[in-house]
Amino acid sequence: MSQNKITTLGYFCKRLKYNGFIVWKMFNKYSDQDARKWTVLINPSQESVFITCIMNYDGLNSIPAFEFNTGIKSVYKSNITLQTESIEVLIKHLLSLGIDNKSELFIKDTGSEEETLPMSEFSVEKGINNHDER
Repeated sequence: MSQNKITTLGYFCKRLKYNGFIVWKMFNKYSDQDARKWTVLINPSQESVFITCIMNYDGLNSIPAFEFNTGIKSVYKSNITLQTESIEVLIKHLLSLGIDNKSELFIKDTGSEEETLPMSEFSVEKGINNHDER
């Protein structure tokens, strides 16, 4: 089996960024008893879609599921959950929902799509949103 798994946060973000989406790592410190593994935000201040990776949930047969939500209202319908092991399937699903992968909102004036603005102080390495004492 490949080292690069869709359930690996770094791989997931890298592949979405490579395909033109803006991706912010939001949370990765769910408890061991929780089926959720991590949550990212796609295209903040535009579609602002949260994607949560769900693993080892009853009835998933070890295939990961990804829940899509805008945080206020769900994307088009109730919470959409996509069960897949393929990043390509997930990207096609985002595009079918109308999520823009050609955003220029956070691209600097240089015109280089590789140079995006930092996401302020948020960082998975620091254990964001895990109720740290600050």
